Amino acid sequence: MASAPSSASLVQSAYLDEQSAKTRGKAIPWEGYQRANLLTPEEVSLIKRVDRQPRAKVEQLYASTGEVEQYARLYLTLLSKLVKVDTLQSVLVLLDDLVDDNPERLKLLLEWSRVEPSYPWGPLIKALETPDEFTQLKSLRLLTLLLTTDGLPSLSDPLPPHIQQPLVRYTTDLLSSHSISPGAKDTALSLLAALLSRAGLRRPFYDAGAPAPLVALLKEEKQNPQTLYTVAYALWLFTFDREIARDVDGKYHVIPLLTEVVKSAVKEKVVRVSIATFRNLVQLAAHSTLSTFLALNLLPTLTALQSRKWGDDDLVEDLSFLVDQLKERFASASNWDAYKSELDSGLLHWSPVHRDEGFWKEEGGKLAERDAEGLKKLVHLLKTSNDPTVLAVAAHDVGQFVKHVERGKQLVTDLSAKTRVMELMQHESPELAELRNSPALLIAGSLFVAQPSFLALPFHYASPSLVLDR
Repeated sequence: MASAPSSASLVQSAYLDEQSAKTRGKAIPWEGYQRANLLTPEEVSLIKRVDRQPRAKVEQLYASTGEVEQYARLYLTLLSKLVKVDTLQSVLVLLDDLVDDNPERLKLLLEWSRVEPSYPWGPLIKALETPDEFTQLKSLRLLTLLLTTDGLPSLSDPLPPHIQQPLVRYTTDLLSSHSISPGAKDTALSLLAALLSRAGLRRPFYDAGAPAPLVALLKEEKQNPQTLYTVAYALWLFTFDREIARDVDGKYHVIPLLTEVVKSAVKEKVVRVSIATFRNLVQLAAHSTLSTFLALNLLPTLTALQSRKWGDDDLVEDLSFLVDQLKERFASASNWDAYKSELDSGLLHWSPVHRDEGFWKEEGGKLAERDAEGLKKLVHLLKTSNDPTVLAVAAHDVGQFVKHVERGKQLVTDLSAKTRVMELMQHESPELAELRNSPALLIAGSLFVAQPSFLALPFHYASPSLVLDR
């Protein structure tokens, strides 16, 4: 895909820059650490030469003395020895400045592992585990640079568990936190996206539940194009793993969410990465995802997008691929295929098939086949969904099943749908209020109550104009 963000751009953070500027002016009691025998006189002498100095002056010192390697080791040593948050913050800022001004210096950090095997990972993981937002994100940024910068040997090396596990856990926890600042969350999101460029980290992050906060951001940040883009980019990277591609929509419903993003996005890059994610899902997991695309009736949306002028050739190609795939699938899809796609995806909506009496007379019995597999799915949605549209359509379909299928009442009763149907008859949702008057649900309800007067309610279908199709 063209124009994917580089790891270098993803690790840049206005939040970290602002906090770093504040940290550079903090006074640290280095002599006190010496008196407590936590630091040697030589270490204190070195650190005081750069402590609270302008960044340009520190860089000048490195250039004039040729002591960059010595300072790289010093910063890692201080991170490993000391625990006070203010001190860790100051050292992390100095270390980050050192490598940010010259990315080639990242190799110095890795080379110190020959002298001290725990460097550089041990001190940075220790900082990552410190319960402080800025300390965690600053150390996470350095870890991300070490793991994603081109040309470093660490880019291809497998991560040992004592590094990978805390890296994945703390990154996911930061992104999931409700207590960190918006700038900190944006930074955590960008760093996760950068880390997912390593194929070997996608499965560990997925298993740790990292898509959950990404999905939450898709729902919460609908008016923030940059956040939507970074979230979609992270999801796109996840879908290069075939097993993840097969599982992610069923578990996190990313296709409906990204569909809403595509429909409303004003930035081409947001559309581009969302469509690229769809292509991965179709190419790598068609069996698991095409039913959702079919249930969402996404083909008209993609066709409309295809008619627009785009600047990115990959987007044009991806749209053409998806349109061709869905046309082929739609062309061979029967009414039952369309209904089953909705049922399998859980995305019931007021498509024409639900109100087609002929469909229920001819195909309704298929819900009872294979040990009532389809009916069980329908009842499960009826019991578990929180979406008013899904509940309305599921209740309607149960009524149609009872009305048109022999033994339908008994099968529905055996699945304990009686109580739920009666609850929905009294539901406050406007959609379900409309549904209360539909003949199918009234018949279903009448089979579960003793009072024939129940049928005295007026019979008419809910007007499509009064039902929000989601």
